[in-house]
Amino acid sequence: MSKEVTFFVNGILTFPANSRDWNYRAVVWTQVRRDGHAQAVEYFCGPIGRAFGQKKRAAKIAELLLAYQGWEINLVGHSNGCAVILAALDSLLVYPQIKAIHLVSAACEADFNFNGLNEAIENGKVEKVCVYRGAKDLALRIASGSLGKLLGYGVLGLIGPQNVSESAKDKVGVITWSDFGHGTCFEPQHFEKTMRHFFS
Repeated sequence: MSKEVTFFVNGILTFPANSRDWNYRAVVWTQVRRDGHAQAVEYFCGPIGRAFGQKKRAAKIAELLLAYQGWEINLVGHSNGCAVILAALDSLLVYPQIKAIHLVSAACEADFNFNGLNEAIENGKVEKVCVYRGAKDLALRIASGSLGKLLGYGVLGLIGPQNVSESAKDKVGVITWSDFGHGTCFEPQHFEKTMRHFFS
């Protein structure tokens, strides 16, 4: 049986090595509750800085994915972390087998023809993709404006998956939280249920 590892990738305005960060807590939860392998992929950038250094952030994930070649890999990203995940996958010549990608309040390209997910699913490189949307996501509403577009923000977490191919549709799921904002799902009262979504 293959070993399984889960990478948790934060968005902007997240300070690395802070035990209160959602991805730090997610690693602890995975190791304690599931006795599983997990790693936080951490970086810091601000709203403007997101437009710079994205390739370097993606390269960090790409290196980890190649290091874990042969493992069952799960990827969980929040906000810009989703864009970093997709950029990492797009950069790889050798594509590892991805069990699942969970895109939470994703500030990345929504069109599956352009974000690489149609092709990845159709070619059997990714088994499933789940998109999580908060109906009260103010951050992505702001990002959908002209400045957000200029800085490269996408709005998958706002509008949901677009142009999913017929052959990929049964591998793509969407969860919409009617009362959640951009990071509500990681608040203490919702954290346990959110984590269980990632491993269901």
